[in-house]
Amino acid sequence: MKSTYITYDQILWGFILLLLIPIVGFRMMGLDADYFNYLKFFKAQNDLELLTKEFGFRFLLGFNSFVFRSSINTFFLIFASLGISIKVWSFSKHSPIPILSFILYLLSYFLLHDYTQIRAGVASGFFLLALPDLSKGDKSTYFFKVVMACMFHWTALIMIPLYFFIRKFSLRFFALLPLVGILIFLPRINFEQYILSALSGFPALALYYATHSGHDSAINIFNAINMAFLGLFFVICFVIYYMKDEFSTLEISLFKVFSTSIFSFYFFAILNKPVMAFRVFEFLNISLLLLIPYLVDKFKQWYLASVGFLLFFFFYFMHLILNVRVIP
Repeated sequence: MKSTYITYDQILWGFILLLLIPIVGFRMMGLDADYFNYLKFFKAQNDLELLTKEFGFRFLLGFNSFVFRSSINTFFLIFASLGISIKVWSFSKHSPIPILSFILYLLSYFLLHDYTQIRAGVASGFFLLALPDLSKGDKSTYFFKVVMACMFHWTALIMIPLYFFIRKFSLRFFALLPLVGILIFLPRINFEQYILSALSGFPALALYYATHSGHDSAINIFNAINMAFLGLFFVICFVIYYMKDEFSTLEISLFKVFSTSIFSFYFFAILNKPVMAFRVFEFLNISLLLLIPYLVDKFKQWYLASVGFLLFFFFYFMHLILNVRVIP
Protein backbone atom coordinates (compact mmCIF):
# COMPACT_ATOMS: atom_id res chain seq x y z
CA MET A 1 0.00 0.00 0.00
CA LYS A 2 1.42 3.36 -1.09
CA SER A 3 1.94 5.86 1.73
CA THR A 4 0.79 9.46 1.41
CA TYR A 5 2.92 12.10 3.07
CA ILE A 6 1.89 15.63 3.94
CA THR A 7 4.74 18.05 3.29
CA TYR A 8 5.66 21.04 5.42
CA ASP A 9 4.63 23.31 2.54
CA GLN A 10 1.16 21.76 2.48
CA ILE A 11 0.84 22.26 6.25
CA LEU A 12 1.92 25.91 5.87
CA TRP A 13 -0.55 26.66 3.06
CA GLY A 14 -3.30 24.85 4.93
CA PHE A 15 -2.64 26.98 8.00
CA ILE A 16 -2.70 30.14 5.86
CA LEU A 17 -6.07 29.19 4.38
CA LEU A 18 -7.52 28.42 7.81
CA LEU A 19 -6.31 31.84 8.97
CA LEU A 20 -7.34 34.04 6.04
CA ILE A 21 -10.71 32.55 5.07
CA PRO A 22 -12.40 33.27 8.44
CA ILE A 23 -10.87 36.79 8.48
CA VAL A 24 -12.60 37.51 5.20
CA GLY A 25 -15.77 35.52 5.85
CA PHE A 26 -16.50 37.14 9.21
CA ARG A 27 -15.17 40.58 8.17
CA MET A 28 -12.76 40.62 11.11
CA MET A 29 -10.97 43.71 9.78
CA GLY A 30 -14.18 45.71 9.57
CA LEU A 31 -16.87 46.18 6.94
CA ASP A 32 -15.47 46.79 3.46
CA ALA A 33 -16.59 49.39 0.93
CA ASP A 34 -18.75 46.91 -1.03
CA TYR A 35 -20.34 45.18 1.97
CA PHE A 36 -23.68 46.98 1.85
CA ASN A 37 -24.01 46.47 -1.91
CA TYR A 38 -23.77 42.72 -1.40
CA LEU A 39 -26.07 42.93 1.61
CA LYS A 40 -28.68 44.58 -0.60
CA PHE A 41 -28.59 41.69 -3.08
CA PHE A 42 -28.55 39.26 -0.20
CA LYS A 43 -31.77 40.65 1.27
CA ALA A 44 -33.59 41.13 -2.04
CA GLN A 45 -32.70 38.04 -4.04
CA ASN A 46 -35.55 38.61 -6.52
CA ASP A 47 -34.39 42.14 -7.32
CA LEU A 48 -34.28 42.82 -11.09
CA GLU A 49 -30.80 44.30 -10.71
CA LEU A 50 -29.58 40.91 -9.56
CA LEU A 51 -30.31 39.55 -13.05
CA THR A 52 -27.44 41.66 -14.38
CA LYS A 53 -24.97 39.87 -12.12
CA GLU A 54 -22.96 36.89 -13.27
CA PHE A 55 -24.27 33.32 -13.10
CA GLY A 56 -21.68 32.16 -10.57
CA PHE A 57 -22.64 34.92 -8.14
CA ARG A 58 -26.37 34.16 -8.48
CA PHE A 59 -25.76 30.41 -8.17
CA LEU A 60 -23.74 30.74 -4.96
CA LEU A 61 -26.29 33.19 -3.58
CA GLY A 62 -29.05 30.64 -4.20
CA PHE A 63 -26.90 27.77 -2.90
CA ASN A 64 -26.18 29.64 0.31
CA SER A 65 -29.87 30.45 0.72
CA PHE A 66 -30.87 26.80 0.22
CA VAL A 67 -28.13 25.10 2.28
CA PHE A 68 -27.28 27.67 4.95
CA ARG A 69 -30.62 29.48 5.20
CA SER A 70 -29.28 32.77 3.90
CA SER A 71 -26.47 33.29 6.38
CA ILE A 72 -24.46 36.33 5.30
CA ASN A 73 -21.34 34.94 6.97
CA THR A 74 -21.42 31.64 5.09
CA PHE A 75 -21.98 33.58 1.86
CA PHE A 76 -18.73 35.51 2.36
CA LEU A 77 -16.97 32.36 3.59
CA ILE A 78 -17.84 30.56 0.34
CA PHE A 79 -16.43 33.36 -1.79
CA ALA A 80 -13.34 33.66 0.42
CA SER A 81 -12.73 29.91 0.18
CA LEU A 82 -12.84 30.04 -3.61
CA GLY A 83 -10.89 33.26 -4.22
CA ILE A 84 -8.12 32.67 -1.69
CA SER A 85 -7.71 28.93 -2.30
CA ILE A 86 -7.35 29.32 -6.07
CA LYS A 87 -4.67 31.99 -5.65
CA VAL A 88 -2.75 30.03 -3.01
CA TRP A 89 -2.87 26.97 -5.27
CA SER A 90 -1.50 29.06 -8.14
CA PHE A 91 1.35 30.42 -5.96
CA SER A 92 2.35 26.96 -4.78
CA LYS A 93 2.20 25.48 -8.26
CA HIS A 94 3.52 28.22 -10.57
CA SER A 95 5.60 30.71 -8.55
CA PRO A 96 9.37 30.16 -8.18
CA ILE A 97 9.17 31.88 -4.76
CA PRO A 98 5.66 31.12 -3.46
CA ILE A 99 6.12 32.98 -0.18
CA LEU A 100 7.04 36.18 -2.04
CA SER A 101 3.95 35.84 -4.25
CA PHE A 102 1.88 35.41 -1.10
CA ILE A 103 3.31 38.50 0.63
CA LEU A 104 2.70 40.59 -2.51
CA TYR A 105 -0.85 39.23 -2.53
CA LEU A 106 -1.41 40.25 1.10
CA LEU A 107 -0.28 43.78 0.24
CA SER A 108 -2.63 44.05 -2.74
CA TYR A 109 -5.28 41.61 -3.92
CA PHE A 110 -6.20 40.21 -0.52
CA LEU A 111 -7.82 43.52 0.41
CA LEU A 112 -8.71 44.75 -3.05
CA HIS A 113 -10.37 41.59 -4.36
CA ASP A 114 -10.91 38.85 -1.81
CA TYR A 115 -11.96 41.18 1.01
CA THR A 116 -13.86 43.76 -1.05
CA GLN A 117 -14.59 42.93 -4.70
CA ILE A 118 -15.40 39.30 -3.97
CA ARG A 119 -16.74 38.43 -7.43
CA ALA A 120 -13.60 39.84 -9.05
CA GLY A 121 -11.58 37.93 -6.44
CA VAL A 122 -12.76 34.56 -7.73
CA ALA A 123 -12.46 35.63 -11.38
CA SER A 124 -8.90 36.93 -10.95
CA GLY A 125 -7.98 33.67 -9.23
CA PHE A 126 -9.01 31.70 -12.32
CA PHE A 127 -7.10 34.17 -14.50
CA LEU A 128 -3.96 33.72 -12.41
CA LEU A 129 -4.34 29.95 -12.76
CA ALA A 130 -4.80 30.31 -16.54
CA LEU A 131 -1.62 32.30 -17.22
CA PRO A 132 0.64 29.23 -17.74
CA ASP A 133 -1.95 27.87 -20.21
CA LEU A 134 -1.82 31.19 -22.08
CA SER A 135 1.95 30.90 -22.29
CA LYS A 136 1.89 27.31 -23.56
CA GLY A 137 -0.91 27.95 -26.03
CA ASP A 138 -3.11 25.34 -24.36
CA LYS A 139 -6.26 26.83 -25.82
CA SER A 140 -8.82 24.35 -24.47
CA THR A 141 -7.60 24.54 -20.85
CA TYR A 142 -7.19 28.30 -21.02
CA PHE A 143 -10.70 28.93 -22.35
CA PHE A 144 -12.21 26.55 -19.82
CA LYS A 145 -10.76 28.84 -17.14
CA VAL A 146 -12.04 31.85 -19.09
CA VAL A 147 -15.56 30.45 -18.81
CA MET A 148 -15.10 29.83 -15.08
CA ALA A 149 -13.77 33.36 -14.55
CA CYS A 150 -16.57 34.97 -16.58
CA MET A 151 -19.13 33.20 -14.40
CA PHE A 152 -18.01 35.44 -11.54
CA HIS A 153 -17.09 38.81 -13.06
CA TRP A 154 -17.57 40.56 -16.41
CA THR A 155 -13.97 41.87 -16.35
CA ALA A 156 -12.79 38.36 -17.22
CA LEU A 157 -14.17 38.86 -20.75
CA ILE A 158 -10.86 40.63 -21.44
CA MET A 159 -9.25 37.18 -21.28
CA ILE A 160 -10.80 36.27 -24.65
CA PRO A 161 -9.01 38.82 -26.88
CA LEU A 162 -5.99 38.72 -24.56
CA TYR A 163 -5.14 35.15 -25.61
CA PHE A 164 -4.77 36.09 -29.30
CA PHE A 165 -3.20 39.48 -28.53
CA ILE A 166 -0.44 38.03 -26.34
CA ARG A 167 0.39 35.19 -28.71
CA LYS A 168 0.31 37.32 -31.86
CA PHE A 169 2.69 40.17 -31.12
CA SER A 170 6.39 40.29 -30.26
CA LEU A 171 8.15 41.32 -27.07
CA ARG A 172 9.31 44.55 -28.72
CA PHE A 173 5.69 45.47 -29.47
CA PHE A 174 4.73 45.10 -25.80
CA ALA A 175 7.78 47.07 -24.66
CA LEU A 176 6.34 50.06 -26.56
CA LEU A 177 2.62 49.43 -25.93
CA PRO A 178 2.15 51.64 -22.82
CA LEU A 179 3.77 54.56 -24.64
CA VAL A 180 1.42 53.97 -27.57
CA GLY A 181 -1.46 54.09 -25.08
CA ILE A 182 -0.35 57.51 -23.82
CA LEU A 183 -0.01 58.83 -27.39
CA ILE A 184 -3.50 57.57 -28.24
CA PHE A 185 -4.94 59.17 -25.11
CA LEU A 186 -3.50 62.66 -25.61
CA PRO A 187 -5.67 63.66 -28.63
CA ARG A 188 -8.75 62.56 -26.60
CA ILE A 189 -10.55 61.03 -29.59
CA ASN A 190 -14.08 59.94 -28.63
CA PHE A 191 -13.96 56.21 -29.41
CA GLU A 192 -17.14 55.50 -27.44
CA GLN A 193 -19.35 56.79 -30.25
CA TYR A 194 -17.93 54.05 -32.46
CA ILE A 195 -18.50 51.41 -29.76
CA LEU A 196 -22.12 52.50 -29.27
CA SER A 197 -22.64 52.54 -33.03
CA ALA A 198 -21.24 49.01 -33.35
CA LEU A 199 -23.51 47.76 -30.56
CA SER A 200 -26.64 49.51 -31.85
CA GLY A 201 -27.68 46.42 -33.80
CA PHE A 202 -27.32 44.20 -30.71
CA PRO A 203 -29.70 45.47 -27.99
CA ALA A 204 -28.65 42.85 -25.43
CA LEU A 205 -24.94 43.70 -25.79
CA ALA A 206 -25.70 47.42 -25.72
CA LEU A 207 -27.64 46.97 -22.46
CA TYR A 208 -24.84 44.87 -20.97
CA TYR A 209 -22.26 47.52 -21.89
CA ALA A 210 -24.39 50.31 -20.40
CA THR A 211 -24.96 48.31 -17.21
CA HIS A 212 -21.34 47.35 -16.53
CA SER A 213 -19.27 50.16 -18.03
CA GLY A 214 -20.08 52.51 -15.15
CA HIS A 215 -20.46 56.27 -15.05
CA ASP A 216 -18.74 58.74 -17.33
CA SER A 217 -15.99 60.79 -15.74
CA ALA A 218 -12.69 62.28 -16.86
CA ILE A 219 -9.62 60.37 -15.66
CA ASN A 220 -6.24 61.81 -14.77
CA ILE A 221 -3.91 59.24 -16.31
CA PHE A 222 -0.91 60.87 -14.68
CA ASN A 223 -2.05 60.09 -11.14
CA ALA A 224 0.52 58.85 -8.62
CA ILE A 225 -0.52 55.18 -8.74
CA ASN A 226 -0.56 54.94 -12.52
CA MET A 227 2.81 56.70 -12.78
CA ALA A 228 4.23 54.33 -10.14
CA PHE A 229 3.13 51.29 -12.16
CA LEU A 230 4.49 52.87 -15.34
CA GLY A 231 7.82 53.32 -13.54
CA LEU A 232 7.70 49.68 -12.45
CA PHE A 233 7.08 48.73 -16.07
CA PHE A 234 10.25 50.51 -17.19
CA VAL A 235 12.27 48.84 -14.40
CA ILE A 236 11.10 45.43 -15.58
CA CYS A 237 11.85 46.40 -19.20
CA PHE A 238 15.39 47.26 -18.14
CA VAL A 239 15.87 43.88 -16.42
CA ILE A 240 14.49 41.96 -19.41
CA TYR A 241 16.67 43.93 -21.85
CA TYR A 242 19.86 42.91 -20.05
CA MET A 243 18.78 39.37 -19.16
CA LYS A 244 16.51 38.47 -22.08
CA ASP A 245 18.12 35.09 -22.76
CA GLU A 246 17.34 33.98 -19.20
CA PHE A 247 13.59 34.56 -19.54
CA SER A 248 11.25 31.68 -20.30
CA THR A 249 8.13 31.82 -22.49
CA LEU A 250 5.97 32.02 -19.38
CA GLU A 251 7.93 34.95 -17.98
CA ILE A 252 7.72 36.84 -21.27
CA SER A 253 3.97 36.18 -21.41
CA LEU A 254 3.56 37.56 -17.88
CA PHE A 255 5.40 40.71 -18.94
CA LYS A 256 3.13 41.05 -21.99
CA VAL A 257 0.04 40.85 -19.76
CA PHE A 258 1.46 43.55 -17.47
CA SER A 259 2.15 45.77 -20.50
CA THR A 260 -1.42 45.22 -21.73
CA SER A 261 -2.80 46.20 -18.33
CA ILE A 262 -1.15 49.62 -18.51
CA PHE A 263 -2.28 50.13 -22.11
CA SER A 264 -5.85 49.15 -21.18
CA PHE A 265 -5.94 51.87 -18.52
CA TYR A 266 -5.13 54.56 -21.08
CA PHE A 267 -7.57 53.09 -23.60
CA PHE A 268 -10.56 53.05 -21.25
CA ALA A 269 -9.53 56.46 -19.91
CA ILE A 270 -10.17 57.77 -23.44
CA LEU A 271 -13.77 56.55 -23.06
CA ASN A 272 -14.06 58.40 -19.72
CA LYS A 273 -14.97 55.08 -18.08
CA PRO A 274 -13.13 55.00 -14.73
CA VAL A 275 -14.86 51.80 -13.58
CA MET A 276 -13.73 49.88 -16.67
CA ALA A 277 -10.29 51.49 -16.69
CA PHE A 278 -9.45 50.57 -13.11
CA ARG A 279 -11.19 47.17 -13.10
CA VAL A 280 -9.41 45.87 -16.22
CA PHE A 281 -6.11 47.41 -15.08
CA GLU A 282 -6.36 45.73 -11.67
CA PHE A 283 -7.56 42.43 -13.13
CA LEU A 284 -4.62 42.08 -15.54
CA ASN A 285 -2.09 43.36 -13.01
CA ILE A 286 -2.50 40.24 -10.89
CA SER A 287 0.08 38.76 -13.28
CA LEU A 288 2.67 40.68 -11.22
CA LEU A 289 2.19 38.21 -8.37
CA LEU A 290 3.98 35.65 -10.57
CA LEU A 291 6.15 37.95 -12.71
CA ILE A 292 7.94 39.67 -9.82
CA PRO A 293 9.07 36.42 -8.13
CA TYR A 294 10.42 35.23 -11.50
CA LEU A 295 12.37 38.49 -11.83
CA VAL A 296 13.73 38.29 -8.29
CA ASP A 297 14.71 34.66 -8.82
CA LYS A 298 17.21 35.79 -11.48
CA PHE A 299 19.40 37.30 -8.76
CA LYS A 300 21.65 35.24 -6.49
CA GLN A 301 20.57 37.17 -3.39
CA TRP A 302 16.88 37.13 -4.26
CA TYR A 303 15.80 38.26 -0.80
CA LEU A 304 17.71 41.53 -1.26
CA ALA A 305 16.34 42.03 -4.77
CA SER A 306 12.82 41.56 -3.43
CA VAL A 307 13.06 44.51 -1.00
CA GLY A 308 12.39 47.14 -3.68
CA PHE A 309 9.32 45.31 -4.97
CA LEU A 310 8.00 44.82 -1.42
CA LEU A 311 8.38 48.54 -0.74
CA PHE A 312 6.50 49.29 -3.96
CA PHE A 313 3.64 47.00 -2.96
CA PHE A 314 3.61 48.45 0.56
CA PHE A 315 3.10 51.86 -1.05
CA TYR A 316 0.19 50.37 -3.01
CA PHE A 317 -1.20 48.82 0.18
CA MET A 318 -1.20 52.22 1.89
CA HIS A 319 -2.95 53.67 -1.17
CA LEU A 320 -5.72 51.07 -0.81
CA ILE A 321 -6.13 51.89 2.88
CA LEU A 322 -5.83 55.70 2.81
CA ASN A 323 -7.08 56.72 -0.64
CA VAL A 324 -9.28 53.92 -2.01
CA ARG A 325 -10.50 53.22 1.55
CA VAL A 326 -11.33 49.58 0.88
CA ILE A 327 -12.14 49.40 4.59
CA PRO A 328 -13.85 52.75 5.39
